[in-house]
Amino acid sequence: MAEIKRDAFGWAKQGDIYRGMLERDELLEVSEQREVTDLALKAFDTALEMGEKECPKNDRFLSWVHAHKGDTLCMDKRFPQAMDSYHKAIAHNPNYPWGLAHMGDCLRLIGVQLLATGKVAEATKTFVDALAAFDKALKLDNCYAWAWAHRGGVLRYMGATPDERYEFNKQASESFTRARELNTDYAWAQVYNSISLKIMGKRDPMLWRPAYLLLAHAAKTYPDIFNQGLHDQVVKPVEGQVYALEEADNADPFNAFFAAGLRFAKGTLPEDDPSFKAAEEAGLI
Repeated sequence: MAEIKRDAFGWAKQGDIYRGMLERDELLEVSEQREVTDLALKAFDTALEMGEKECPKNDRFLSWVHAHKGDTLCMDKRFPQAMDSYHKAIAHNPNYPWGLAHMGDCLRLIGVQLLATGKVAEATKTFVDALAAFDKALKLDNCYAWAWAHRGGVLRYMGATPDERYEFNKQASESFTRARELNTDYAWAQVYNSISLKIMGKRDPMLWRPAYLLLAHAAKTYPDIFNQGLHDQVVKPVEGQVYALEEADNADPFNAFFAAGLRFAKGTLPEDDPSFKAAEEAGLI
């Protein structure tokens, strides 16, 4: 069988096919993920090597390849290498919304990692840099739903005091809402908007009900997306709080209401759930 001859563009397309497989989480085995990641990176590197010879002045193409290589590295949690690729992409084409937005999201993940290890000052600076990248992308393309949603994903982690967290989550909710105006089926934005509304609800109780409704609707309407991609991030971290509320004699009605939403999302909410009664007494429904 004759070997397939590919030019730089062909190798770039092949790399993106592999990247898309990883992005859609089509491969379940770790060994397969590792193999496809390596194949994607090899294809992108070949595209770049050939591109420098075949089309050295095609900055848009070279930027595209560097950015998509960066996304592959970011999914593999090789953040420093990913950032190097993103910087090369932006050097070739400073007005590339996709590259800027994905660089911003890589910074978001780095910031979350820093925050988890207690490096708050470093995380805050990284989040600020991430917002700058998203804002540049959105200045170039104000209808970029993914960028709006992941910008919200940065804002929801920011703030050191309750007042700051309220303000940042308010901005996050506005970003998530804008994303869903542009893409009404955007479950990721919908679920994380519910989390920001829940945080804001500590000051404004009237926000607990829309927070619950957003979460419950996402779980019911997009069960595959919710269960596969978001359950561990949204439900699992607060299960302990939910169980504690269920056992408490004087559970806060707002917390109880959101706990009901979480149980509904897991498909275990009985019709006579006491959280609904607490919510009714609090005037939420």
